[in-house]
Amino acid sequence: MAHVPLAVIGAGPAGLSCAIAARELGLDVTLIEALAPGGEMASLLEINGNLGSLDPVTGPDLSAVLLDRAMDAGVKIDYSEVASLARSDRGTWLIDGARLEADAVVIATGSEADFAAVAGAQELYGSGVSICASCDAPLFKNKGVIVLGDGRDAVYEVQVLRQYASRVTAVGDWSGADGEFWRLTAPAGDSVDFVQASGSFSVSKTADGAVDVAHRAGAPDVSADGVFLAVPRVPRRSLLEGLVDDTAAFEVDGELRVVTSDPSTRNLFAIGDMRAGTSRTVAGAIGDGIGVAWTVSRELQVRAGAL
Repeated sequence: MAHVPLAVIGAGPAGLSCAIAARELGLDVTLIEALAPGGEMASLLEINGNLGSLDPVTGPDLSAVLLDRAMDAGVKIDYSEVASLARSDRGTWLIDGARLEADAVVIATGSEADFAAVAGAQELYGSGVSICASCDAPLFKNKGVIVLGDGRDAVYEVQVLRQYASRVTAVGDWSGADGEFWRLTAPAGDSVDFVQASGSFSVSKTADGAVDVAHRAGAPDVSADGVFLAVPRVPRRSLLEGLVDDTAAFEVDGELRVVTSDPSTRNLFAIGDMRAGTSRTVAGAIGDGIGVAWTVSRELQVRAGAL
């Protein structure tokens, strides 16, 4: 069985930055990713708050930069899906049984749309319902679309979709929106409509193939060629089922250790969108990754008697 001091599961901005920093601190690191490096960041047309540069940067570009840095640093990248994570009798972590043993594990598998927030959305996903304007907006060129939800994610979806769709109808609770929100979403002459509604929604296909959004509290229904969900996101929890309490997000301490009732899980960390209190920004995810790399490096050196 292969052994590594640190295994990082998930190669979004949090996981990539953690693996890079840990390798630069002298640790052998295996970074495990089921799909493509970059995670959700790779779909962003522009990253807001690009620290250290006045020039805009795209998600694919930053993903490529971080991946190149990881490879140059000597991070081992394992393109596979992790099916199980368990504690060994020696206090280490076993990934997929006997496939890999690690002294410390960092979970950076990100978040996913909470389809349960909108009845019918899961069934229509990929057939009129999308969760990614950056990915699917070109499919709706010169068509009408609905953005369902509110907050920062809805603003981003509206900004992208308005470049392609003939009309964007934003359905959500806009009662608390500030001046910055309206500046970003509604310049003069734009074809964006706002429908005030909050509470429970459902989506369904109409007889002519359109997607209908129904508000369960009685607000008028709206229909369009497609619906983009800007609903709350939840951590991808399946890997840690049974290891932590069933809460909305993983509670972490000040060093981003996963809080559990078992003290033997001290060397398990959650970063980026996986943890409670995440900023849900690329900069925040990168900061999480670097901070945890320093924590793990220091602790493993102490354990080895190097400090």
